[in-house]
Amino acid sequence: MSQTEYSFSLKLRVDSPGKLWQAAAIRCMAQPGICEDDVAEMIGPFDDPSIVDCLMVLALPDHMPGCTRLDVSLGNHGPDYPADLAAVMLAGCHSTSRN
Repeated sequence: MSQTEYSFSLKLRVDSPGKLWQAAAIRCMAQPGICEDDVAEMIGPFDDPSIVDCLMVLALPDHMPGCTRLDVSLGNHGPDYPADLAAVMLAGCHSTSRN
C-alpha cells in the first residue's frame, strides 16, 4: 500500500472569541476527567481566551482513523500578533498543560 502525504489549509476570521471559547470548552469538558479548572488552564478563561488553543481544540480531532498526523501549525495574521507564530501543538483535551 502506498503512503501518500496530504495537506490542507483553512483560513478563517474569529468574529466572536466568546463563542469560540464556549465551543472549545464544551469539547474539552466532554473528555473524561476534565474539570472547569482544567479547561481554563488549556484554553484560557472565558474573558481572555487563548484563541490559538481554542482553534486547535476545535479544528483537530484526537485521532483520524487510518492516518498519522505529521505536522500542525497555526499562524495569526492579525495586527496584534506576529505574522507567523511558531508551530503550536495541542495534544487534545487529554492534556491539562497549555502549549
